[in-house]
Amino acid sequence: MDIENRLYHKRVENIVPRAMTDDQGKEYYEFELSNELADQHRTVFRMNGGNITDFNSDPIVTYGHPSFDSTDPDDVIGTGPAFFQDGKLIGRFYPEEGDDNPKAKKVVSKIKQNMIRSASIVAEIVQHTRGAKDKGEDPNLVYFRNWNLLMWGIVMKGSNPKAKLRTQARALEFYNSAEAQEQTQDTDTSHLAATSLLTEQRLRLLKMDI
Repeated sequence: MDIENRLYHKRVENIVPRAMTDDQGKEYYEFELSNELADQHRTVFRMNGGNITDFNSDPIVTYGHPSFDSTDPDDVIGTGPAFFQDGKLIGRFYPEEGDDNPKAKKVVSKIKQNMIRSASIVAEIVQHTRGAKDKGEDPNLVYFRNWNLLMWGIVMKGSNPKAKLRTQARALEFYNSAEAQEQTQDTDTSHLAATSLLTEQRLRLLKMDI
């Protein structure tokens, strides 16, 4: 699986981010970027498998998720070192200073007015498997056990339908390629329902021709 097919998005809606000040007097906002709760696409990010070192060497924050080869410097609206805390991935957003980037100033204004409060990550999935019952996991979920944080951005509430379906399709690919953690002898067929649901989502994606 090449890197393009290993990329995965996850969006988290936050409680209203508060403006805080660090020891140097710089204003920042903290966003929850990920956690270990199963998302609507039946995937779980294991926090102990996350690699954020490379990201933190150049921790830019974007508005939305522009392409990696974007030529618009105003897509970058600040910096945002990431860290793990209480089983969650947190991003600390330092807005761009000055008046050179009107997009950054507008995003900060909307954060302060509680009009924008969601953040989304793009991660490279290195290892994924189905859940292991003996570890208390759900075998009908896909667990991302080794992953690299590539970028995070501040996003509008909710995804557009095409973006949402793209993520659902990617989840189906990970589900179908994930190795089961154990062989069971029971007649539990709940995984068939999960496969059916994800397949239906893939068909909806194909009908939208995206």
